[in-house]
Amino acid sequence: MQPKLLDQLQKAKMHKEQAEMLCRQASKRRTRNALRPAINKVTQFLGTLGSRKAKTISPTAKGTLRTSADAIRADMQTLQRAVQCPQDAPPGVASIGTRGRDSRRENGSAPIPAIRSQAG
Repeated sequence: MQPKLLDQLQKAKMHKEQAEMLCRQASKRRTRNALRPAINKVTQFLGTLGSRKAKTISPTAKGTLRTSADAIRADMQTLQRAVQCPQDAPPGVASIGTRGRDSRRENGSAPIPAIRSQAG
């Protein structure tokens, strides 16, 4: 059960990192589309926590994981609706091919949240 949960979170993190890269490239539409699979993986993680096989996990740990995953999913959904690229992109690799009209926006929103593996 733990490897499955960890794999789901790692895939969600990979999708989130792809969205960050697209945001650095000032591609708002592609960033929003790239966040969708990450949100879906977190939703899948929550479904796995509610499965029969997850009954082997202690209720306390399961509750903590569920609360954290719900908060991460809500943050990602909010971000998907309000992302402003490249302002919201976390610092990292230099932007490639930024477009002038996107980089002149001055209103920003929250950065893309980090997804941490808590299975264990």
